[in-house]
Amino acid sequence: MAIKLLSDEVINKIAAGEVIERPASIVKELIENSIDAGASLINVRILNGGIDEIQVEDNGAGIEHDQLTTAFLRHATSKLAREEDLYAIGTMGFRGEALPSIASVSRIELYTKTYAAAGSKCLVEGGMIKKLERYPTAEGTKIIIRDLFYNTPVRKTFLKSPVSEGNNIYDTVCKYALAYPEISFVFDNQKKTQFKTPGNGILRDTVFTLFGSDMNQFLIEVDEKGSQFSLQGLISKPEYKRNNRKLGFFFVNKRPVKSPILNRAMDNAYRGLLVSREFPVFFLSLTAVPESIDVNIHPQKSEVRFRDEQTVIRFVSGVVKNIWIPANFG
Repeated sequence: MAIKLLSDEVINKIAAGEVIERPASIVKELIENSIDAGASLINVRILNGGIDEIQVEDNGAGIEHDQLTTAFLRHATSKLAREEDLYAIGTMGFRGEALPSIASVSRIELYTKTYAAAGSKCLVEGGMIKKLERYPTAEGTKIIIRDLFYNTPVRKTFLKSPVSEGNNIYDTVCKYALAYPEISFVFDNQKKTQFKTPGNGILRDTVFTLFGSDMNQFLIEVDEKGSQFSLQGLISKPEYKRNNRKLGFFFVNKRPVKSPILNRAMDNAYRGLLVSREFPVFFLSLTAVPESIDVNIHPQKSEVRFRDEQTVIRFVSGVVKNIWIPANFG
């Protein structure tokens, strides 16, 4: 069998398979773009679990008209310039894969406007720009994704029910609302508003909006700054526990992550306070110098690797354990 180069169309669809697993993956990538654009308000709207339509609208910086064609090219990004930048990532996105991956498997309608400039409208289908024109619109960016996987029908068969996909999107928006309490997030499902966070920078108020008042009374504030790391957020008193880890949220440099290392640190911190198969509730944000972590592990950027894992475990578990000292807790 002859070896030959793949076409750009096939390459984009392969890349989309790594970045875009389901509608929630699209929402995640677009929210991260809005955060990097400096938005203080992010609206997420979905229809039929995001399979038929996803809208993400923000009041961020917008995209320059002459940059829109470049924005849909693979590995085109405004967030990296040199190889060294990979070791000091300070933005949510950096790979330049999200927009072209989304565009290759959907139909996109994008409206954007920068400060003191005319607005723009861009229509993209299957990765190809069909129309680009000046268009009056509000400052910021609104992107509408329709007919997800219309040109890769096999992938569409692997999606779960609209209810399940919608729940995944709900969970995704919640994670970013908790990571960024200073941003107001609005989530609409089937034209009904599910929640709107205050965006006042107070984590406890965001938790109240998402989970109600019953949980809030059992949460203790954490605020510790060390020489290498800092840890802020809320943790539950030992008597408020769960039988799974679903309400344990970790954010590393404000990025929602899955981390067995950080889970181990929390297990150590609550050892002797909870029995087997009992887990605490927590919303914790760990800040570290960018050079000490690697988020360039997986295209979805949901995993993180620490340069010194044991130091991280000792710091996080030590901070939480210190709260249980009788003089501090009671």
